[in-house]
Amino acid sequence: MGNYGFHSGVGHAVRYKTKLFELTAGSTVAIDTSKGSVFTLTPAQAETITASNLIAGQIVTLIIATSGTSTYTLTFSTGFKTTGTLATGSADAKTFVLQFISDGSTLYEISRTTAM
Repeated sequence: MGNYGFHSGVGHAVRYKTKLFELTAGSTVAIDTSKGSVFTLTPAQAETITASNLIAGQIVTLIIATSGTSTYTLTFSTGFKTTGTLATGSADAKTFVLQFISDGSTLYEISRTTAM
């Protein structure tokens, strides 16, 4: 099942569909941006997020879901410029959404929600 996005350019709007890619929890979690631009993760421990195959101008969305068992700290590797780590908290069924933009070598954080 995919998500729909909306892109508005000068004088026109384009609706597009993107696949949701589920990441596997582990001590190191790899985002491969050649597979898509929307990723989900339910952490199972403290984890380090890495990224590869960056495309300049690509917007990458990371949706983090909490399991409610423990609080986990997510750290972003050197391929990211972020506002810092993310502590998930121990509340069940909470969601964080982070967005990044790529310059082809680094993902820059452009937004982050609090737990929803």
